[in-house]
Amino acid sequence: MQCSNGHYACSECTKKLYEKCPSCMEPVGKIRNLGLEKILESLKVFCKFYDNGCPVGLLPYATKKIHEQRCIFSPHDCPLRNCTFNGPLAHFRVHFKDCHKVKTLSFHYNVCFTLSLCADDSYVLLHGDDDTFFLFQALDQGFGKLVYVSSLLPLSMDQMFPYQLEAK
Repeated sequence: MQCSNGHYACSECTKKLYEKCPSCMEPVGKIRNLGLEKILESLKVFCKFYDNGCPVGLLPYATKKIHEQRCIFSPHDCPLRNCTFNGPLAHFRVHFKDCHKVKTLSFHYNVCFTLSLCADDSYVLLHGDDDTFFLFQALDQGFGKLVYVSSLLPLSMDQMFPYQLEAK
C-alpha cells in the first residue's frame, strides 16, 4: 500500500501504523504500489531449508511460504520417547535405522503390502513413494497388541491418508 505521496508500507505495517504514513503522516489508503508488487513477483528466493538438503533451489517469492510449509526438509522432532533428534523428515529413515534400530518399509499408495513383525519389533517406519513417512507402532499391552499408525508430515499437510489394516 502507499500514501498519496508515494511512500509505501506492506498491508500488515499499514494496520500497525493506524493507516498513517510514517514518513509524511498522510493517510495510507487502499492505493496499491503496483511497481513494487511486480518487483516482488519477479524475485526468486531459496527455500529456508535449502541448507538441510532441499533440492528446489530458487523458487518464486509468491510460492515460498506454501513450499516451506510442505517441505520435507523442514526440521521435526523425533516422535519416540527420550529422543532429542530434530532434523528434516528426509533424514528420518537413516535416524530411525541408526539410532533406534527400526526397520523401514517402502510402500506405494493404493497397493496392498504385508508388514510382518517379529516378537521384539515395536516400530516400523513406513516410507511412502511421495517421501511421506508413517510410524507404525505395535505396543504389547498384556492382553494383546495395541497398534498405532502416526503420520510424520509437515504441519500444513492436511491431507487424509485412508488405510485398511488387517491383523493376523
